[in-house]
Amino acid sequence: MFHELIVLIISIIIFLTNQPQALMDVENQVVNLMSYNIRHGTDIHDHNTLEEQAGVIVKSGAWLVGIQEVDNNTKRTGHVDQSLILSQLTGMNVFFTSSMPYQGGEYGIALLSKYAIVMSKEHHFKTRPGMEPRSCQVIRVTPPQPQLLSSGRSIL
Repeated sequence: MFHELIVLIISIIIFLTNQPQALMDVENQVVNLMSYNIRHGTDIHDHNTLEEQAGVIVKSGAWLVGIQEVDNNTKRTGHVDQSLILSQLTGMNVFFTSSMPYQGGEYGIALLSKYAIVMSKEHHFKTRPGMEPRSCQVIRVTPPQPQLLSSGRSIL
């Protein structure tokens, strides 16, 4: 949890320092960000809670949502594409990055965006043998005003 908070703070600093001065000078400029560990779309009893989790995202009003522990097409979640389902349930655009193969599918992270994703990149970090692989995502989105927003995230 602490590492996720640090990454979120660093992402916000990177975002703010890479923006045109006009955006930084606007009073009351608000960017709604959310970080959410969905625990492969289940609760502690392994019951599917993807719809409830989508409701939390919608209710938050977040523009950008960084999601951890996403299963796509794995055995344990019935071979569904969780990032696509969350995108459909929230009405948001999605970018999924696989951190590792898992149970016949992929396990990784996703970014949901209220706005169109105009650029996306993924980076994979080197880890020591036996450690779970780590990935990072960077996206650029286009909000209604004529400026670009950039966001980066990782789970450590």
